[in-house]
Amino acid sequence: MILSLLILVNFGLTQLGYLYYRNNNYSIPLTYAFNTTCLVFYTLMTGLSINSYLNGEMSMLSVNTDTRIYNTSELFNLITNLYLSHNIFATFISIYLRNWIIIGHHLGCILHLYYISNYPYGHYYHIFYYGLTNISTIYLSFIDIFKKDNILINKYPNLYSIARTSFAVIFIFFRIIMWSYYNCYFIYDLSVIYYREDTNNDMKKFILINKLLNLFFTTLQFFWAKQIVNGVVKNFKKKK
Repeated sequence: MILSLLILVNFGLTQLGYLYYRNNNYSIPLTYAFNTTCLVFYTLMTGLSINSYLNGEMSMLSVNTDTRIYNTSELFNLITNLYLSHNIFATFISIYLRNWIIIGHHLGCILHLYYISNYPYGHYYHIFYYGLTNISTIYLSFIDIFKKDNILINKYPNLYSIARTSFAVIFIFFRIIMWSYYNCYFIYDLSVIYYREDTNNDMKKFILINKLLNLFFTTLQFFWAKQIVNGVVKNFKKKK
């Protein structure tokens, strides 16, 4: 029920944005409207995860292997609903825009998050993976609004350049450095649980699937990081 309502909120925000951008003669109103909706939802998810760090919840979850894997968080459930609703909606928009790589990413995230949401495990890690890392996506959504319109880029070149550089720095920090830090503990904790004598087959299956998906998404982070760094370097060379 909540998921369906949030999908409708995605649709409603995008529709309002489309009408606004179309009436103000923007070149691609749907793209602008969708990226504005992205800004709203990724800001909400990031804000909730930051709140989890600030209110001490993440500290309590991080005490040891058992708390990191078995302790649960209500905020995780809210982040899950926001993330799933937005990515389901974003998949249909991406199909319309024929952005096939992003479609694959959205579907992978949906399936993974839907799967783990059925198990009360790993909330500590997934608040980071599906919450805090979205801070980089806020910048990406902002950049995408510019990227499709040369008039905006030419009108605010410094703002666009600062946004791109900030996005690169934030992406590297959260999705490479911090991601790798959390990954080390995540793989360690999953391995500890896996080899315990009292771990049942269902939990072992959950662990193996998470390890495989974690490897897939980690590879994507490093692939995108390379693309982002190359783009920033290319941009600086142009200025010279």
